[in-house]
Amino acid sequence: MKNRSISFLIALLCSIGLWVYVVTTVNPEDTVTISGIPVTFYGQDEIQQDRSLLVTEGGDTLVSIDVTGKRADLKKLSAETVSAVVDVSRLRSAGDYSLSYEVTFAAELSDLEVSVTDRTPYRVSFTLAKMASKTIEVKGVFDGNVAEGYMAEPMTFDHDTITIEGPEEIVNQVSYAQVILDRTNLDKTVTAELEYTLIDSAGEKVDSSEITCDVTTIEVTLPVVMYKDIPLSVEFIDGGGATSNDVIYDIEPSSIMISGDAALLEGISQISLGNIDLGDFGISEEYTFPILIPNDTKNVSGDESATVSVKIRGMETKTIRATNIAFVNKPEGYEPISMTQQLQILVRAKSTEIDKIAANNVRVVADLSEITAPGTYTVPVTVYIDGYTNAGAIGEYSVVVLVTDDN
Repeated sequence: MKNRSISFLIALLCSIGLWVYVVTTVNPEDTVTISGIPVTFYGQDEIQQDRSLLVTEGGDTLVSIDVTGKRADLKKLSAETVSAVVDVSRLRSAGDYSLSYEVTFAAELSDLEVSVTDRTPYRVSFTLAKMASKTIEVKGVFDGNVAEGYMAEPMTFDHDTITIEGPEEIVNQVSYAQVILDRTNLDKTVTAELEYTLIDSAGEKVDSSEITCDVTTIEVTLPVVMYKDIPLSVEFIDGGGATSNDVIYDIEPSSIMISGDAALLEGISQISLGNIDLGDFGISEEYTFPILIPNDTKNVSGDESATVSVKIRGMETKTIRATNIAFVNKPEGYEPISMTQQLQILVRAKSTEIDKIAANNVRVVADLSEITAPGTYTVPVTVYIDGYTNAGAIGEYSVVVLVTDDN
């Protein structure tokens, strides 16, 4: 019995030794399937550069192969050490193709003794598309709101346009690149780095997976400024017997809306259009002024001028022939003689006084202080309405004066 057990143990050890010998020394052949091998396209850079062709559909194909060889060699193979290569270098035009592929092994495995016995699929189907490039406009969308009393101005971008490249059919669909800024309750300018979406002419998103662009993000600036309604005003210069208390007037538009920095707008209470001399017209007149806004602000309303309608209330006018012409500041050694014998003076006064004013109340005075030599001069005059403090002359007048030596 003891001898039988020893014989069994010796037989078992011999079997194990034989198995080890067969596996490690004899190294029998076997067949394995390698799946998930990516297809590469030889000559793709060449046809892209020389013929503007690009592999589109089918470029991500995976294949499987059956390989027969020694087990030790087969263990070194995987989807990472095996390649399926399609030669596209001789293709000349866009279209759909189905080509066989060559199976190659990594350089360090070049001495393996294996063979490919089957492949799935046997041919690779793919599409070559014509490449195109295009420069498109960048457009922005503000998806949000600003705080009360503020307004958003048009967006600006660090790239107003971008260049896209890819299959001609897809590139031709793209109309513009769109960035969307999502903010709420803004009260100051905001700048952000944003990704963009390619949009077609119908406003729909274009699949950009096969398109390359020269920039990946756009820096967007959204100016946010304060806005304010500012009243317009005019200044009246007393004249012709009238003061600002005698005036009724209307400004159209009465105000404009401007925008700008909050600190600047807070200090602006009105915009002055200019001055109106009440001695320049009779009872009523209409003036047009340009609207000049403060520096660093923007005219939101868009009105570039304003009309001011002015009327003098409680007063009337009449024309008086004045003959009382006098001189002041006569030059020493010279004698002035008025060549003008009378002036038609338009006088304005209270309605209750206008009929009482006569020619003897109107005095015309010429100041000769600027005259230093004999000759004939046209001299501006000042018109006085004696006895009526609320009356005055309308317009400007002058007389012709002859200046001679007094000896």
